[in-house]
Amino acid sequence: MVNVSGRSLTLGVMGAIAASLLWGVAVPLLPMSLNPIAEAQAQGILKKGDRGEAVERLQRQLQQVGVFNGPITGFYGDQTETAVRQFQRSRGLNPDGVAGQRTLNLLAEVIAARSRQPQFQTFGEGSQGDRVAQLQLRLQLLDYLTNAPTRNFDRATKAALIQFQRDRGINADGVVGQQTWTVIHSAISTAQIRNMQERLRVAGFYRGSINGQLDAATQQAIESARRIYRVSAAAVLRGSY
Repeated sequence: MVNVSGRSLTLGVMGAIAASLLWGVAVPLLPMSLNPIAEAQAQGILKKGDRGEAVERLQRQLQQVGVFNGPITGFYGDQTETAVRQFQRSRGLNPDGVAGQRTLNLLAEVIAARSRQPQFQTFGEGSQGDRVAQLQLRLQLLDYLTNAPTRNFDRATKAALIQFQRDRGINADGVVGQQTWTVIHSAISTAQIRNMQERLRVAGFYRGSINGQLDAATQQAIESARRIYRVSAAAVLRGSY
């Protein structure tokens, strides 16, 4: 209550502010609370069911790293959650499908690092070299290719790649572009490779470091285990021998 010229006035929120201006008394303003979704997004957390510009930005980023090929809707649905899980697995994070601050930061770092790299050179049938060998080894470990890497992009490699692309919802052209290269690398996590290296070391096939990389020493160990146990490379990756 404020008495002005002998009269009492009951003040609401706006009246209190007006009185504070009149009498020079500071009246604290109550903070406005965000709704739960907006508050979570403000804290850098996006999850299934969320909507808005932040989700749209996340979908575009996931698209840039090659794990999301759906429409940009601004809605965090099943496809977005699956893409987040795939990215998290490829980077050794807990694949909970929630885009928390750590996931979002790492996603931004990956995109920034790629923007500093030379433009990806597409390759396909008839190509040769280290990239072809890496492609063949990964297709072999994923059970799409039976032959050991030859470093030559032949018809069998193209057929295996087309099947992989179809299964992953990528344009099945049998050519390795940036998206295909990213997806095929993320299909086998660093943790899976480390576990395989550990098993190969215990079995006496591998003497290198447990680095999570499919380097020459790891490739040789995989091939030795395949011959000895008479199993596929995919079985070696799974440890089912």
